[in-house]
Amino acid sequence: METIVHFGMPKTGTTTLQRTLTLNAARLLRSGIFYPVNLASSSINHRILAFYAMDPGSYPRHMHQFASLERSTQCIEELQAVIAKGVARHRPSHLVLSAESLFTVIRKHKQSLYRQYLLSLGESLRFVAYLRSPAEAYLSVCQQKLKASQCLKSIAPPQYKNVVASYRNLFADCPIHLLPFERDRFAGGDIVRDFCERHLAATRLNVDRLTRKQDSNPSLSAEAMAVIKQYRRKFCADQDDIHTQGSKKLIRHLREADHALGAARPRLRDDVRSQLQAQAAPDLLWLRDHYSIQFSQCDYDALAAPQSLRSRFSGSCEPRFLHEIVHLDASAFRNLI
Repeated sequence: METIVHFGMPKTGTTTLQRTLTLNAARLLRSGIFYPVNLASSSINHRILAFYAMDPGSYPRHMHQFASLERSTQCIEELQAVIAKGVARHRPSHLVLSAESLFTVIRKHKQSLYRQYLLSLGESLRFVAYLRSPAEAYLSVCQQKLKASQCLKSIAPPQYKNVVASYRNLFADCPIHLLPFERDRFAGGDIVRDFCERHLAATRLNVDRLTRKQDSNPSLSAEAMAVIKQYRRKFCADQDDIHTQGSKKLIRHLREADHALGAARPRLRDDVRSQLQAQAAPDLLWLRDHYSIQFSQCDYDALAAPQSLRSRFSGSCEPRFLHEIVHLDASAFRNLI
């Protein structure tokens, strides 16, 4: 059996892929693919695997309910039991595990246990990750953060090299497949089809017969982001990093309004885009040289410039206002509200 670990990164269609694999878990089994579902830690993914990569106290926001060692231990033991039982019962050719919470530097004191467990699952192991460009990743994370906070994320790119190198060093004998999260590079322009055709081609799976569900997490317009930020500041200032029912309801209405108005997707300011690219330059060049990964939105001639030309972007920035990072249209804002 081959184990495929889809480890990220966040905001690269992970929920769409995980939801599709969950909806089709029975069909996948008939094709020799085991995707564990309906766990106490998550109904659609295997985020509790983060227990093997980091300490519970450093879990991302969406895993705070598992921050106690006791709760994490219970959930990881459940996942282990479900996997062991499913593999013994169905004898699949492939085991697929997916968790964007695994896109992290593996802590040194966790490495031995993590390696031991994953290698014990089957005869072979490989890792898969889709990577988003620095600017697009930053904008997506800001959108996600605003759903439960009035604060914006500091301007800093993902740690591509540190994360990927962490896996490469620990699993030196296992392949790592990386691909830019750019839809025109996907098979059929679709994340699910691309994943299945690239990594499950040896199975009997017919991608066209998979049950699909409409994306429930589309991007908000910049103007909608401004509304939710104002709402969080006025009504939820003491509930930072907490999803409230009022926020969820407002976001649903804002999405409906965006759709009705044909609102444009948010655009990052050019200076912020340049700053993120400059900060990420060493990582982007490393990805290009070691994994042939190049993002179409990045200027690789500028990345190769002498370090002195990028020094003014060496630090992080803490934006306070939305107009510092995205373009806001006053008329579109008035139409929205």
